[in-house]
Amino acid sequence: LSEGKNNPIAYMNGVLSSWKASGIFTPDKIEGAAHTPKTEEKSIDRGVIERHYAELRQRAEAAAEKTLERALADDTYSAQHKEINSLNIKLAFAESRADGSESEIAERIAAANRAADERLKELGIDKADFTPHYSCKICGDTGYDAAGKPCKCLKKFIADYKGAM
Repeated sequence: LSEGKNNPIAYMNGVLSSWKASGIFTPDKIEGAAHTPKTEEKSIDRGVIERHYAELRQRAEAAAEKTLERALADDTYSAQHKEINSLNIKLAFAESRADGSESEIAERIAAANRAADERLKELGIDKADFTPHYSCKICGDTGYDAAGKPCKCLKKFIADYKGAM
């Protein structure tokens, strides 16, 4: 059923939800049932929806990547970033050996993070912008919530798209 779908798990969740809503709980009852979830999106080309959400995700991810690149272009911040990464690796090894140096390394990481945060502030960069800011906090610009059901932003997009037709 879900072969060829971009989001097969969300699709299957929709199928299972529609079967549940129809009172279908055993395989023998499936025969006469519709195999696709009954959602509003059937009246709109699925490719339009997928392109829309792919563009939203790409825009958010590109903005985050651009912000990180801008920060790393600064020699001071770049060196601090490398030092933090190096210290995190050292901490992982220290924790695996349990040699007692973990707290000292953790303190060095905290100090390096404070210095890096201060440098970002000087550069006018918000560290939170290293993470993509998706336009929908519910679905992360996928169109489907954690349960695999159409998100309210997807329903709004479909309604707006139909209104523009």
